[in-house]
Amino acid sequence: MPGLGLVLALAVASTVVGKEFPLVGGPVTGIVLGVLLAALKKPGARLRPGIGFASKRILQASVVLLGSQLSLAQIVHVGVGSIPVSAAHHGLSELSVFLITVALSATGLSTDLAALRRTGPRPLILGACLWVVVSVTSLVLNS
Repeated sequence: MPGLGLVLALAVASTVVGKEFPLVGGPVTGIVLGVLLAALKKPGARLRPGIGFASKRILQASVVLLGSQLSLAQIVHVGVGSIPVSAAHHGLSELSVFLITVALSATGLSTDLAALRRTGPRPLILGACLWVVVSVTSLVLNS
């Protein structure tokens, strides 16, 4: 599917950057890199099917995958016998974050910057505020 390769490459690059800068993370890096790439050269009609698939279907799958994981408290409650489950949980967690990065990279690629400029700064301010809340919550929960 044309466009999906571009989104996957962008997601891999975003994941690498996100590992280096965990406060920002791969998903946020993916959407920013996608917007920047779209600003430099808008993806053509040939790439839109893959980008659309990633921004809709892969996002839905990643949210379902993320929501279906065991919580850490459940694993601790089960005990040592859950170590294989814990290892699988970590793998599923990494996969779901990568899939969210793929979806947000596609969302960034499909962003219409002209329409974004016409709406004014309010959506960007709201997005920045939400990013701060999610980042602070993540830091508190991980410490």
